Amino acid sequence: MRELAQAVRTRWIIENEEFNTRKNGGYALAHKYSLKSFISYKNFYPHMQIAHLINQLVEHNTNIVEIFEAHPEITVKHLWEQLLSWFTYTSPECE
Repeated sequence: MRELAQAVRTRWIIENEEFNTRKNGGYALAHKYSLKSFISYKNFYPHMQIAHLINQLVEHNTNIVEIFEAHPEITVKHLWEQLLSWFTYTSPECE
């Protein structure tokens, strides 16, 4: 029974850390995206979770870690801005 309780506590800690990251780590979880429709929030939240997952995978990728070690002036935010500008530049609307 103690092992089960410890496993539940560990999971609870992980979930709280993830929620805190999404709320205070730049993902704007607390923002109200629509005053009239709950559907907009229901659409936003899964996309935010996917973005957070991708962000974690990128940060722990060995190639990205090597870039950060070789160039300490480069930040994760800078890389995301570069990726966003690439998507914007190569989008079909720009042609």
